[in-house]
Amino acid sequence: MRGISAWGRAAALVLGLGLAFALAFPDGAPPGHTGGFGEPNCGACHFGGDSPADETGLRLKNLGDTYKPGRIYEFVLHLADPGKVGGFQMSVRFNDAPYHGQSAGRLESDGDRLRVVEGDKVQYLGHREVGRRDHASDDIRWRIRWTAPEKSGGGVIVHIAAVAGDDDESPIGDTVYALTRQLQPD
Repeated sequence: MRGISAWGRAAALVLGLGLAFALAFPDGAPPGHTGGFGEPNCGACHFGGDSPADETGLRLKNLGDTYKPGRIYEFVLHLADPGKVGGFQMSVRFNDAPYHGQSAGRLESDGDRLRVVEGDKVQYLGHREVGRRDHASDDIRWRIRWTAPEKSGGGVIVHIAAVAGDDDESPIGDTVYALTRQLQPD
């Protein structure tokens, strides 16, 4: 590397490591990247994009503010960031004692676009590589099924971290979103 300054070599190393991190998880982040309960979010690996002014780029549709124990809810996570690829990770956990921080209910995969990963007393749902695009539109929508917990555990909290990438196989220039929704038992 004759003729390249130490700063140039350091910049190349950092860029190379960032690219390796972004390509290391094509089926989504490892468990624990929702931004909730002290976890990092997608910004742990993706960075440098515009900071969204509000949560309008990431929305949950068809999920209210209350839940009935044992009921099945189907809702849509909508990432409105046209012309890009995207991904997400989410969890639904008890916000109250005695189950604070543990999974609340059960998240289900749709079979090919989403995957469920088990963490330590927490279930995570996220995109798979084939779920990073929605070929039917410019934005991305994921259909999610959640079965509310049977046990009485009080309020639950949904944490979702998402990223809209520019599809250049680099973590630089990606926009990170976060969404939190609290639900109370009905």
